Amino acid sequence: MNKPPVPNTIQRDVLFLTLGTVACLLPFIGKAVHLDDPVYVWIAQQIHINPADFFGFQINWQGALVTVSEFNRNPPGVSYVLALAAAVGGWSDAALHLGILPCSIAVVLGTYAFAGRCCRAPLLATVAGCATPAFMVSATTLMADIPMLACWVWALVFWERGMRSNHQGNFFVAATLVALGALTKFIAVTVIPLLLAWSIVRDLRLRLYLLWLLLPIGALIGFDFYTAHVYEHGILSDAANYAAGIGTKIPRHERFITAVIFVGGTLITVALFTPWLVRGRIRIASAFAIPAMLGLIVALGQLGYTPIRLLEGGVRWDIALHACIFAAAGLPLLFLSVDELRRPRGDTFGWLLAAWLLGIFVFAAAVNWTVSTRVILPMVPAAGILLVRGLERAGTLNTAWRVAPLVAGLATSILVAHADYQWAGSARDAAIDLADRYWTDANSDARADIPNTTRTQLQFQGHWGFQYYMEQMGASAFDLRKRRVIPGSILINPCNNTNVVPFPQSFGRFVETVRYPTSRYATVHSPTRGVGFYASTFGPLPFALGPAPDDPYDVLRLQAPTGAPAEDIKRNCGMTPSG
Repeated sequence: MNKPPVPNTIQRDVLFLTLGTVACLLPFIGKAVHLDDPVYVWIAQQIHINPADFFGFQINWQGALVTVSEFNRNPPGVSYVLALAAAVGGWSDAALHLGILPCSIAVVLGTYAFAGRCCRAPLLATVAGCATPAFMVSATTLMADIPMLACWVWALVFWERGMRSNHQGNFFVAATLVALGALTKFIAVTVIPLLLAWSIVRDLRLRLYLLWLLLPIGALIGFDFYTAHVYEHGILSDAANYAAGIGTKIPRHERFITAVIFVGGTLITVALFTPWLVRGRIRIASAFAIPAMLGLIVALGQLGYTPIRLLEGGVRWDIALHACIFAAAGLPLLFLSVDELRRPRGDTFGWLLAAWLLGIFVFAAAVNWTVSTRVILPMVPAAGILLVRGLERAGTLNTAWRVAPLVAGLATSILVAHADYQWAGSARDAAIDLADRYWTDANSDARADIPNTTRTQLQFQGHWGFQYYMEQMGASAFDLRKRRVIPGSILINPCNNTNVVPFPQSFGRFVETVRYPTSRYATVHSPTRGVGFYASTFGPLPFALGPAPDDPYDVLRLQAPTGAPAEDIKRNCGMTPSG
């Protein structure tokens, strides 16, 4: 067991980590509502109306207007945080992000508190784990991931305190945090078996304090019964059935390779320490990992839906090189976890950390419907701590060089977070600009190049942040369940989005394609570049260095005859792959 830091050191480190977190995240406070953020914001707005009926409203999120409970398989925990933030500061983008900022600080300080029990350099472990793209980008969203992780890591802190002191209050706080985490995002339920197994390994027998784990179990069962009563089906049961029923055509070995790539890319700061984790012949052997991985990836020819080798005989070297570097960076972290399982039995922290990280990896690679940074995120605290423990064993913990990989990793993480910030802002700019171009109110003159604009309806496809801002501008999402296509209406299709149906020429006239720049220095989402930070179905890379392609938006004037059913559109065109 490691000696905890002295109180003066703790106060200094806590102040440094708090100010550092604020300094890193404050520049992103005006980030546009992005990806799945709108759903959580809309639920927060509903909570202001009726806190007990959080899913009791309709939105068009997947091509048709339905009740939120019909498609949303996530609990509403983070929306209560957003509702509280809005009650204090309003519904502006900045106010909502400020509401999430304390959760990000809680993750950082919770990681430090737990690292203080597991290793000799908790500050290094915290910075190395949190100065990563996985944390930095997630901390600039309004989704459930960061609040869930805050509950996760502090539950471990209080559970360990309870086992050390046998104080029942600590177990109660830990169990309550697990329940809150699971009611924010269901993946936090995996903390229950993690705590159970850790306690048994530590004490070598069952103890009465394990009964506290019934509290989060009971909370989840109660939530499922409540939603079944209010919405006629349990949200937790629905999520479990969905996870069991959804399938993928991607071979399992490709999913595992993609998961390794995501681990290395999204935890790149930890991976940059690899040269100091190995010595001698192992270091020489490790130097061959990148070319070996490159050969394997090229030999496979494809990762997921992204081709590496082209039919005409060429190789997508930009994708292959990023993939092999990230994979070679991710493997040592997995090896660190396996190595912890070989440590003396008395050190149960190593066993916990290994089970924590490897469990998330298996879930991301084999269970979840896609490999995603959002799934990798819970590894962050464990990865930083495992790194420091590995440096302790290698005898390279106290050397001066360690600042270099931290600075390089933080710079990369900020670059990736800025790319996501720019992509989110691009969708907001596109919505405002396109709505301004094609929407005029009843007192405005019609545009000369678009006859009868005042009598048209402005509609759009696609969702994510683009939908959020289009609806704020007065446009409406096209509903595929409606029986009529309104002649003369304007339809805007974002090409780099989800749930977009390509219309045949018989249903409308193409007006123009408008392109909006996204990011200049890094890419977080581009099927053409094989990048899918939020879902590997768009690409096997979490990010790629270099400018991102502009996002195109097609503008059409619908001319389908009155009565044309939306089902005909589906039958004639087919749905595009959805994320």
